[in-house]
Amino acid sequence: MQPAQPSASPKQATRAPVALPPEAPADSPAARRRAPVELPAAAALLFEPESQSDPEAAVRAQLQRRNRTALVIVLALVIGIPAILVLRTIAKRRSAIPAQVIAAEENAIGLLRRDDRHSRAQAIKDIDQLVQSHAAVASVRALQVLALTLELDDVKVGVKRIQAQSEEINRKLARMRERRSPADWETQITRGIAQLQALKQQSDPLVDEASTLDKKVSAAFPELLAVAKELSGPEELAVTRAEAVYFGVKGSDRALHLSERYRLLGGKDGWDTIAFGEYAANAHVAPDTLAQARAGLEGLRTADSAFLRAYVLAARLALAQREHDAASTLIEAAVALNPSHELARQVVAWVDESRRSEPTWPTPPLGPPR
Repeated sequence: MQPAQPSASPKQATRAPVALPPEAPADSPAARRRAPVELPAAAALLFEPESQSDPEAAVRAQLQRRNRTALVIVLALVIGIPAILVLRTIAKRRSAIPAQVIAAEENAIGLLRRDDRHSRAQAIKDIDQLVQSHAAVASVRALQVLALTLELDDVKVGVKRIQAQSEEINRKLARMRERRSPADWETQITRGIAQLQALKQQSDPLVDEASTLDKKVSAAFPELLAVAKELSGPEELAVTRAEAVYFGVKGSDRALHLSERYRLLGGKDGWDTIAFGEYAANAHVAPDTLAQARAGLEGLRTADSAFLRAYVLAARLALAQREHDAASTLIEAAVALNPSHELARQVVAWVDESRRSEPTWPTPPLGPPR
């Protein structure tokens, strides 16, 4: 039986019920002549075919098409515009950075990787000029924080070395006073006091420099955070790198999370390992954490033998555990790779001092020595 056909009148309120023909083989004439299934009334309003003989139906169909088109456009705009705007904003941020700025950033990173104070001073000078002309670029601000933080760490290490020397001298003087020996103990005490005064003269400028640098870093970090919003790609990596190293030098365990985040964002240049090493060198950490930091730095040296800070940090950590042979090997390699590395040359002398002294290497307690 054929289903009842709907009336062509647009004002008809009801339609005949759907009637399906009995099952027939797929290749039978009956199967080929099956009547189409009617859509419900609501769907028919969207999909009803135009009538060529009814002007009113044609006008209504045209209006329906326009309404559908408008609806589709509105939905597309509502869904698509936010994503498009975000993508365009991200693309604009990076494409708006001149090529010469990106090249200057890469050159600064190269100088920082050399790790000596002369190279870092040049990097800081170049970065300061970039900040003056491109203050709103997050990656530029991030480089400023990174360079200043590394400089602060090296100056702090210099202060710690003098503190360690002073503590060793004071211990010797206290023993001589207590034992009243050797025979010339009074003369040696006078000599020791003169040495302490000389060390203080060396320490005072370093303490002032460390204080000045700390203020610069403390001012630059919130300025970085102010521009570090809705970032992606190289800018986000640069900001995360700076934050990780900053908190590492500050001895905050936030450096661990940020190091991991740097890796997840695609950072493969070893700065996550440097941040972890800075944290281990500047915080109270368990021996297992110290061993993990040293293992990471060893892996970085294997993968990138020209990254000088991986050697110096590893030597500092080995010295903290009084592993003098390991520290000596590491720091001599750093000097061989960059003879201009002043801190590395100083650490060579510190290793010898530490061999002759009691366990006084100036880093936070790291558990009993191995």
